[in-house]
Amino acid sequence: MPFTASELASDKEGNIWIGGTFVGLWFLDVKTGKSILYTHGEEEGSLPSCYGGINNIFFDRAQNLWLTLPCTGIAYENTQKAAFNSVESTLRYKGKKVKFGIEDYRMVGEDGDHSFYIYDNTNLLSWNTSLNTLVSIGLKVPAKNISGVFKDMEGLLWITYWDFGLRSYNPKTQKIKEYKNDPKDSTSIGSKNIVQILEDKEGILWIGTRDNGLISFNKKTNKFTRYPYIENSGTLQPKDSLDDKMILCMELDDEGILWIGTNVGGLNRFDTKTKKIKSYHDFKKGIHGVFDIVKDSNNQLWLATYLDGLFLFDKETETFINYSEDEGLLFNSITNIEKDNDGNIWSTSERGLSRFNPKTNLFVNYTKANGLPTNKLYYMSKRADGMFYIMSDKLKMFTFDPENLDKNSATPLTILESITYHPAHYKDWKKDSTIFTTDLQSITLAHNENKLSFSFIGLHFVNAPLNQYSYKLEGYDPDWINNGTQRTAIYTNLSPGDYTFYVKSANSDGVWDEKGTQITITILPPWYGTWWAYVSYALLFLLALRIFSKYRERHLRADKERLEMTVAERTQEVVKEKEKALSSERAKHQFLANMSHEIRTPMNAIKGMTDILIRRQPKDDQKEYLNGIKQSSDSLLVIINDILDISKIEAGKVELEQENFSVNELVNNVHTIMQFKAEEKGLGLIKDIPAENLKVLGDATRLRQILINLIGNAIKFTEKGLVTTSVESEQVGDKINVHFIVSDTGIGIDQDRMEKIFQSFEQAYSDTSRKFGGTGLGLSISKKLVELQGGKIWVESEKGKGSQFHFTIPYNLAETTIEATREEDLNSNAADFLRGIHILLVEDNQFNSIVAREELEDAIEGVQVEVAENGLIAVEKLNSSTFDVILMDVQMPIMNGYEATSSIRLLESEKASTPIIAMTANVLKEEVDLCYQAGMNDFIGKPFDTEELLQKIHNLINNKS
Repeated sequence: MPFTASELASDKEGNIWIGGTFVGLWFLDVKTGKSILYTHGEEEGSLPSCYGGINNIFFDRAQNLWLTLPCTGIAYENTQKAAFNSVESTLRYKGKKVKFGIEDYRMVGEDGDHSFYIYDNTNLLSWNTSLNTLVSIGLKVPAKNISGVFKDMEGLLWITYWDFGLRSYNPKTQKIKEYKNDPKDSTSIGSKNIVQILEDKEGILWIGTRDNGLISFNKKTNKFTRYPYIENSGTLQPKDSLDDKMILCMELDDEGILWIGTNVGGLNRFDTKTKKIKSYHDFKKGIHGVFDIVKDSNNQLWLATYLDGLFLFDKETETFINYSEDEGLLFNSITNIEKDNDGNIWSTSERGLSRFNPKTNLFVNYTKANGLPTNKLYYMSKRADGMFYIMSDKLKMFTFDPENLDKNSATPLTILESITYHPAHYKDWKKDSTIFTTDLQSITLAHNENKLSFSFIGLHFVNAPLNQYSYKLEGYDPDWINNGTQRTAIYTNLSPGDYTFYVKSANSDGVWDEKGTQITITILPPWYGTWWAYVSYALLFLLALRIFSKYRERHLRADKERLEMTVAERTQEVVKEKEKALSSERAKHQFLANMSHEIRTPMNAIKGMTDILIRRQPKDDQKEYLNGIKQSSDSLLVIINDILDISKIEAGKVELEQENFSVNELVNNVHTIMQFKAEEKGLGLIKDIPAENLKVLGDATRLRQILINLIGNAIKFTEKGLVTTSVESEQVGDKINVHFIVSDTGIGIDQDRMEKIFQSFEQAYSDTSRKFGGTGLGLSISKKLVELQGGKIWVESEKGKGSQFHFTIPYNLAETTIEATREEDLNSNAADFLRGIHILLVEDNQFNSIVAREELEDAIEGVQVEVAENGLIAVEKLNSSTFDVILMDVQMPIMNGYEATSSIRLLESEKASTPIIAMTANVLKEEVDLCYQAGMNDFIGKPFDTEELLQKIHNLINNKS
């Protein structure tokens, strides 16, 4: 057929393209002299069927070829396609060309960094990608229906099948082991539908299944272990369970953490050491259907999901970042992901191949238009040499080198097509107006035309739908906004002012047109925002000010009336607030009561058992420690009592005791208690007290608490040196002022912090509690107790050199008494009187029961003590036996002490009058009153004093007789 040249053009390489009539398009390579004729035809890659010839030939900036034909219009060809190579063109087996497909050769596993396992429906082959050889591995197990192959650290092959469980094969010994599921044996494999197998550093195999969750196999014990999962993938998740039974993928990190992706669940964290499972299942965030997991060098995970795109998961913060089609991803349903040597994340889908750069947060996409054999891609693997191998639809295989993919370097031309606006108060969108802006540099709009929609496009035609866009409205946006592949930007309710809209585009390979285009927009203010409007506002303000001054007196009179009404309303509010405060005080009081009971109960056991051990002739070194425990428990009991009293102190209802005591003995006792703490820190603890015994009348318990608080603080905040306690006294009339000084060589206090340290829950510095511990309550209590006794407290200190805490208390002089001696005689007589009595001990705490029984048996010769664990048992024992006295706890299960006492008092026999002593950790006055109201004869608190208990028992039995 004759050929007539009608058009001539050259590309950037200087090659000649000749268009003519009838025949088609000639290409002439000027370097080699070779030519190619592109003819008209119906098959793919041919010119459109048109026998009228080619009218025009044109190469755009990207060197894409454009043709005009008289019968079909415009034809287009991308001349810069990426290099994706089919493996079938070079790979052979037994001299024959290998054809990958569903019925032929298909990949079933990876063998190291250079080889794949290939299954040809008959044999298992090893494909060495470096040598491009395909050889049989001589498998001696059944090769029918193989679905996967995993090679462990020992070289064993673990082979999964579509219709069988699992087989292991040792290539060296050719030994075979079969593992079948036995529904009656929980240590069997549990499934024959296996998705993936991984091996940890200990040699344990981790098996993901489609129908039974996660299973592990210990090769040493030959046992399988199954792990729990949620059956229906519900939102209510049992503890330590996978969020779905269908596992899609697994990844094992360097810390021994197994990351598991499930079908309708999501991401799961499984610790292979502790066997703890944590699920990140969250339907609200859409993180579910995880198809693949890849770890990177930054301790982060990349997740391929169904419908939700690509996720970045930070293992340390446990947070997700989503990248989807809005950010430029090709398709939200990802089938597989892989990381290349530069840290880029590659993903496959049914629409093609995507590359994501985590440094720039940009996607580059590849489709058939870029040279892909097909857009439907499934499995992908990277080999040690950096080459990627991809399995596509119909299980076809091709490969590519990510570093050598041709990149389209031609930038697109960014065009701002139009701006659509409409008044913000209009609801009818038909009133919108559109301005075509291709030739405009600026526009001016009214104040109510402030909802703008910008339309733009990047002129680049290789994968044009994948071109990306970024824009910024200067004067509104602080930075550029990545718009993905979307070609519009919308702004609503813009304020009057001047703005500049910038937009730029990138081609499908991520090459940006940094110049972009721009347009200036001016939105005029409304009439009430103009300069003359503000002048009018000023005049109106002056007029209003004159009117205001004229009626000021009338308004003041009205304000007075409103003030009187407000005072009445505020008075009512004060009454309500007072009632609310009282209610809060009652709640606080109940909390302190509960706390006291819960601490006193174990304290009773500690104190009692210590007393018992001391009486049983311990060794001298043991006795020293036991005395220390006893003194410390006594001090702790004092602190518990003081915590209860803090509410009374604040309310001014604390009653001070008046008893004779020796200041010298009290200071010595406190130093004995605190000596252990000082020795632990290597500090010297000394005292400077008068030689003569200073005896006063006052509250010794409160003074002991103050000294323990101050000396304890001094030890706590002193790292080396001394803590000293000094006592001075001065008699003034019938009073004696005692001055106590606690000095240390510790950290000291700044001048501006000295007043703050005496406030509740306050310390000198914000980091004091973290460095030294404590709550900041001790000094506040000490200050209140000193002031309650008519004294005062202050501190002198220098930062870095130590502190001196001073306090003075005025005391009455002590009175001479011999009550102690007579009390000892009385207690001795009480023990003799109670010889051989029968006691019922009602106590539910085992340790307190032991303490009470041991104390009574040591103190009373021949005593019989029976124990009842609750009130109901106590009533039953009293019905069948007779007791001289009942020691009744209050808080007990089944029947408490109040109910038991009431039941006993209702008995019709003489047993109804059996003496009952409440022995409980409930020590508040209202709780004691409840004991008497229930019918109890006396009360003793825990921890109890044995001598006091004997005296109370003696008094009750003696009065009854």
